[in-house]
Amino acid sequence: MIQPRKASQKNTLNSIRLCLLDWDPMNLFLQGSASLEEYDEYIPSLIKLVQKNQTAEELIVALQKLAKTEMGQSKCDSILTAKCADKLLKITF
Repeated sequence: MIQPRKASQKNTLNSIRLCLLDWDPMNLFLQGSASLEEYDEYIPSLIKLVQKNQTAEELIVALQKLAKTEMGQSKCDSILTAKCADKLLKITF
């Protein structure tokens, strides 16, 4: 049986993962070349950002910077980035 805390952590991880998959700044899912865990390496840094009580605007800037510096994307969809920031801020950590 899954412990309640572990289940909660798994739900949180899956919520973040789905948010990042919807954002998909590298357009890997459009190309059909990504797994569900594609953006998992960025989750710890995103959790830290959200836990710092960032505003949506600050988180958008951080996501854009992440896409540029870590993922090599000079541009990412601003609407999808804003939606991702909003979703991340609604997740309970």
